[in-house]
Amino acid sequence: MATVARFWRARNLRDSPFFQSALEPSEDARYPIHLFVGRIAEAERILAGMDSSDSRSAVQGAPGVGKTSLAQYVKAKAAEEGIASTEGWVTLGSGAELENVLLQILGGVYFAQEGTGVPEFQEHPSMKAARQLLLAYEIEGGGVSFGIATISGGVSRSSSAHAGPGAVLVHIPRLLRDLAGIALQSQALRGVLVHLNNLENPTEANAHKAAQVLRDLRDHCLLVPGLHFIVAGTDGAVRQVISGQPQLRGVFGVPEILSPLEPQEVRDLLRRRYEYLKIDKDEPVPPFITDDSLTDLYRLFQGDLRRTLQALEEAAKRLAPLGEHPTDPMDEQALRRVLRNVYQQMVRARLDETALRHVERLAATVGREPFTRADLAEAIKRTDRQSRTILSDLQANEIVQSVGQEDAEGPGRPAELFALTGTALLAFATGPLATETG
Repeated sequence: MATVARFWRARNLRDSPFFQSALEPSEDARYPIHLFVGRIAEAERILAGMDSSDSRSAVQGAPGVGKTSLAQYVKAKAAEEGIASTEGWVTLGSGAELENVLLQILGGVYFAQEGTGVPEFQEHPSMKAARQLLLAYEIEGGGVSFGIATISGGVSRSSSAHAGPGAVLVHIPRLLRDLAGIALQSQALRGVLVHLNNLENPTEANAHKAAQVLRDLRDHCLLVPGLHFIVAGTDGAVRQVISGQPQLRGVFGVPEILSPLEPQEVRDLLRRRYEYLKIDKDEPVPPFITDDSLTDLYRLFQGDLRRTLQALEEAAKRLAPLGEHPTDPMDEQALRRVLRNVYQQMVRARLDETALRHVERLAATVGREPFTRADLAEAIKRTDRQSRTILSDLQANEIVQSVGQEDAEGPGRPAELFALTGTALLAFATGPLATETG
């Protein structure tokens, strides 16, 4: 770790610019929201919907495209307009239970209002009741657990709360209405924004459950004046859980669909991070990677910014101990040499020998090009039924990803298109960044 730290100091940086942590709207955040790049038009459309007393927005996009960062940016801008929110989010991930989600929402709304420091909030009977309820769930037994930060004697501490589902469903919706009403009646706030997150490519069963939770939330709190909601998830998850449910489609409206940032925006993002992490503000930061190589790596990962940053972080960790020309920008050859070994080991750890042969054959056949399930069956010489199972396994292991649908050329449903992930392409030497030159 000391070697890696020296590696960044040699570039006039106090830390790695390739972090994947979410930006935070608080003033003392490690990675502040002013590092946000792009998505201004999308953010303004979501914020425009908050002009009413309540709103619900859905944000969808591929993994790593920046959905959470957009939601965090919206929260920061909403705060400037008098709409409070918490820094974190309520998870709708795999296995989320309605009672658990309601408890997290109550905790989020409570702490958002308490964090304003306005006496009329803190002293209101409904705020006191919400606090007592949250503390009671901490000490009572029951089937539901969630994480909150309780305040006891002026000391902040993390707690795990528990409650029976019956009490949750009776008391929390009423308290949420009361707290939202307090916000609207005050001169300090125009409402509270709740961030629901982690709808990430759920299984069919989990998608059904998440949809049921959201349908129940519609009845309990989604339509309460004074509360605003933003839900973030992958394309497939939002289509399954929200757009495919009439009861929710009408509530959330048309989702905000995020396309990947442009390569120039990714370069701007890194330059902004370089500037923020500078040790000596008067000295330049030697770039870690050439612009052309950054663009090619980003395209290799199909616009997945998170995976691109992870790849650069992996490369930096392995180049740091070498100590060779530590301030020279990394080019294609260096990326090829370092990342191919990293991702070969990663893929081999995930797949058995049969699956590895399938991927090698697929990589040799399609390379970077999109393919259908029928193309997969042809490439690996398997039946349609077998290829369906194989494709599902490769998706689960992040070797293959969905990239849309074929253009319609007649009657019938267009075939879904897939592509090898950047991980697979780097591991199996397909494309410019993985071509050996000897």
